[in-house]
Amino acid sequence: MVGNTDWAQTAKLLPAVAAPRFAEILPDPDADPHDADRNIPGLVRSADEPEALAIVTEVLVSALAAVLHTAPERIDPDTRLDQLGLESLMAAELSSVLQRRLDCVVPTMELATAAGVRQLAPRLLGRVRRGA
Repeated sequence: MVGNTDWAQTAKLLPAVAAPRFAEILPDPDADPHDADRNIPGLVRSADEPEALAIVTEVLVSALAAVLHTAPERIDPDTRLDQLGLESLMAAELSSVLQRRLDCVVPTMELATAAGVRQLAPRLLGRVRRGA
């Protein structure tokens, strides 16, 4: 099952959601609503093509590394995401993180079957630019 979740509200109702596993998807209660995550889509839309692709790639690599509990440097951009260790539940978590950071929908199945960061980033860039 896939759906939109208000993680801040869920965390209030279910204390187990406050576990470190969910730290990446939970909003920081002290965060400024105009923080860097919320400005990423605007930065991407205003940047030229190479710079925009670099921003999206960096967001994708950092989100993937967080979900996989590894360092971003260990993410090979040409390795399939499933070969990096991404399984279906992690793909759902990554989808949620990317939707929050890039303000675009990334289907879980697309992530679970992605050929690699280098192939996925341009598709995400197109979605961010279209606002999809």
